[in-house]
Amino acid sequence: MNRININRLKITIDTEDGVFGTDIPFLDGFNILRARNTRGKSSTLNAILYPLGIEELLGGKNAKTMKPALKDKLIYKEKEVAILESKVQLEISNQQGDIITLTRWIKSSGIDEKLIRVHFGPALTKVEELISKDFYVHMKGSAVEEAGFHTFLASFLGWNLPEVSTFEGGDRLLYIQTLFPLFFVEQNKGWSSFYVPISGSFGIRDLSKRAFEFMLNMDITKNAKEREELKVLKALYVNRWIGLKSSLQEIAETINGEVTSLPDKPILLEVISLNVYDKNRKLISIVDRIFELESSIKERENYSVKRISDVAGKYEKEVKEQDLLVLTLQSEINSIRQDLHLEKNNMQTMSENLKHLEIDLKRNQEAEKLYRLGAEIDSTFSHGICPTCHQHVEDTLMPPESSIQPLDLSENITFIKEQINTLIFGVKQSKMVIQSKETKLDTVTEFLNKARRELRLYKAELSENPKLPTQENLEKLVELKVLLSKLQEASNSFEKIENHFEQFKNEWRMYLSRLENLPKHYFSELDKKKLYYFEKEFLKLLRDFSFSSINTEEISISHDKYTPIVSGFDIKFDSSASDNIRLIWSYVIAMYKTNLKFAGNHPGLMVFDEPGQQQMAVKSQKQLFQVLSGTKGQSIVGTSLEPDEIKEMTKNLTVNIIDLGEDYIIKPIS
Repeated sequence: MNRININRLKITIDTEDGVFGTDIPFLDGFNILRARNTRGKSSTLNAILYPLGIEELLGGKNAKTMKPALKDKLIYKEKEVAILESKVQLEISNQQGDIITLTRWIKSSGIDEKLIRVHFGPALTKVEELISKDFYVHMKGSAVEEAGFHTFLASFLGWNLPEVSTFEGGDRLLYIQTLFPLFFVEQNKGWSSFYVPISGSFGIRDLSKRAFEFMLNMDITKNAKEREELKVLKALYVNRWIGLKSSLQEIAETINGEVTSLPDKPILLEVISLNVYDKNRKLISIVDRIFELESSIKERENYSVKRISDVAGKYEKEVKEQDLLVLTLQSEINSIRQDLHLEKNNMQTMSENLKHLEIDLKRNQEAEKLYRLGAEIDSTFSHGICPTCHQHVEDTLMPPESSIQPLDLSENITFIKEQINTLIFGVKQSKMVIQSKETKLDTVTEFLNKARRELRLYKAELSENPKLPTQENLEKLVELKVLLSKLQEASNSFEKIENHFEQFKNEWRMYLSRLENLPKHYFSELDKKKLYYFEKEFLKLLRDFSFSSINTEEISISHDKYTPIVSGFDIKFDSSASDNIRLIWSYVIAMYKTNLKFAGNHPGLMVFDEPGQQQMAVKSQKQLFQVLSGTKGQSIVGTSLEPDEIKEMTKNLTVNIIDLGEDYIIKPIS
């Protein structure tokens, strides 16, 4: 069923000489509206647009787009009659069979032209009291607010209009007005292009493409929106990842621990871990270390207080062991510092070499540009002459008998780039080594300080009164408790961040899933099928309409603009005037047929005002009528053909002919 069906059009004009107007019923299927030229046929067809708020298709907004015969003065019996008030009413139905009647005033002393009154029912067909509601059009909010008429109309037609990109960089609704050029061909500008821009483009980028894509319900609009959204999401996720990674590293630094090595970009990790050094300077998980400390503290608290005399022998042994440990740790620290010094010097050297290579690369690239442009590059050195002292020098360090040739500019640039990439990788690795060694240095230094404290404590205890309790035992207990508290705090913070990581993983997994579901190419497989079918139907219609300017086998539909091309160029440059009209016939009808095949967003309505442009052959118009008569949906053709011609051309066709006679369409209403 059609999304929109024109049931009836009524124009009412109040004048000094009484009420004038016209009342035209339309049927489903093929309709021909016939009248003599200059008698108001185009004005009547264009009036369909006015109560729909689509008169921008005519080049402007509001009542100024209507002909003077509808708002200023009309001619009756060769006399000009002044217009006091006028309005247009349009009865339409949608695919659910709902009927509404739209009323919009062209000229009124009390009602603004921006107001559209909607009666919920067939107000022109049945005389009964109907519920009505007023809406506004061509004002801010007309397309998005509840009282906006185009918000209501889009809902009535079942159109979920998308947000599309603008020239300003943001997004904007694909306004309902932008769709009508694809199925409503008015007489003045409609036959000049496949898509005649409406008055103002609303700042929408590639407007005709976006309208075409929506009409065929193509995935490209949705996918483009999805890609933009995923691009923004990725940037947000990367920042969150870096923040979580930084928080983990800060926790690790407070306890001289290490966290799982995390990359700079998000990945789906199985687990992350925080490790610390135990009393033997081995990395274990923070949970295991906390368990060790708790056990050690409990053990010390359960033992009775020891006196110095009880542990004198043990302390003397501890002094010797601590002396050896201090020397070992000091030696290890010296070794780490030496390695750090060498690694930092190595990184500095690589960084300096990297700067020099980047300068060399720029110079070589500039020289290559000049050389390609034909500049005279100083080549004396390459000929064995020093450019400074002009004495003979060898231009290579290789022996004269060698057949190896020096690199030219292009090869040298490639070689320098490879060196730069190698150095960049080396500097990055060096930074990681330095960070690791600095962490290890801090840890060993802490162990050394602890060993020195214990050594001083043992020595001090041995010089004390043997009957006193050991200070070492008391201080050790306090130290363990302080360390335990510090590790527990770090562990709690780590657990919170770990939970954030788990939540992040779920969100990142959803992001990757959405990314994976996007088509790898610009068009989805379904979009390709739609474009192929559209092209096939378009070419078939051209042949049916006797298109002859170009061999149709050379014609295709551009996947860039969705318009016909020949050898990459606009087909209209190679077509006759009448064949340009045939192109538009075929384009509009092919779009409707593609909609039927793939359930698109086409409204199911096609309007052609004077399709016999450019002295179109009667035979071709007859072919058009045959196609429209056999096409599902509603089509309306406005023509000034003679009644006999129409009768002959529509013989054996299913058609509703509305002949408005030879006089002006706007007549007195009894």
